[in-house]
Amino acid sequence: MKNPLVSVVMPNHNGAEYLDEAIKSVLGQTYSNIELIVVDDGSSDNSLEILNEFGNQIFLISTSNNGASTARNTGIQKANGILIAFIDSDDVWESEKLSKQVIKLIDENLDLVYCSGRGFGNGLENPKFYEAVYSGYCYSAFADNPTVAIITLGCSTALFKKDILSMSGLFDEDFKGPAEDWDFFRRVCRHANIGFIPEELVKYRIHDKNISRSSAINYFSGNKRAISKMLMEDKQIKKYNVWLKFYLSFLKESIKSRDLVLFSHLLLSIFKKWK
Repeated sequence: MKNPLVSVVMPNHNGAEYLDEAIKSVLGQTYSNIELIVVDDGSSDNSLEILNEFGNQIFLISTSNNGASTARNTGIQKANGILIAFIDSDDVWESEKLSKQVIKLIDENLDLVYCSGRGFGNGLENPKFYEAVYSGYCYSAFADNPTVAIITLGCSTALFKKDILSMSGLFDEDFKGPAEDWDFFRRVCRHANIGFIPEELVKYRIHDKNISRSSAINYFSGNKRAISKMLMEDKQIKKYNVWLKFYLSFLKESIKSRDLVLFSHLLLSIFKKWK
C-alpha cells in the first residue's frame, strides 16, 4: 500500500460559522491523495452557499436532517478510498496530520491511527490538552473506562482502514447525539490494531453548540445507552463493574460541577436500575 487514497468524511448541519476553516484545513494537508466528502445534513443556514464556493474541490452530498451518524454513514458509502478519516465541521486539522498518520499506519501495519488534540475557541485562556493514550488491541479499555473517549476526541482524530467496517459495522443510526462515536469506535477496536501519534494534530473547537455541552442529562443518557449496548453485545464483560464505574464517574462530575439536576437524575436512575 503506497500513497493510498484517503476519503475524508465531514458531516455538517448549520455549521456555516466554522465550515470554511474546517474545509481549508483538509484541503491544505501536506498529504495530497485525498477526496473530501461533505454531507450537508439539512442545513438551514448559509452552509450550502459556502460549500458551493469550493466547487469540485469537494464532493458535496445534500440530505435531509437525519443526524451525524447517518451523515457519516452516507459519506462512508460514497467513499472511494481504502482509508477513511472524519472531521467535524467545526474542528481544524494541522497540515501534517494525514501525512504522519498514513506513514505510521503503513509502517507499523496498523488498522487505525489517531492523535492527540487541543481545545480552542470560546475565549479559552487555558485550552485543554486531549492526550492519546491507548494502543494495541484495546477493546477491553472500553469496559475498563466506560466514560472515557478511548479514541481521543473521537471522529476528528482517527484514520482507519475502510475494510475494518465489514467486521465492526457502520455508525448506529439510532444514536442521535452523545456517545455515537464511542459506540462506533468500540466496535472498530474489537477488530483493530490501534496506534497513535502523541502530537496535537487536531484543534477541537469549544463552543455552545457542542453536543457534549448541550445538556448534561442528554450526555449521560447517550453514554448510558452506549454502555447498555456494549453489555448486550458482549456477555463476557462483568456488567456490575462497568455500571459501578459509570455511575461513580458521573456522580463525581455532578458534585464537582454542583449540578443538582444531574445529581438528582443520577440518583433516580440508580434507584430504578437496582430497586
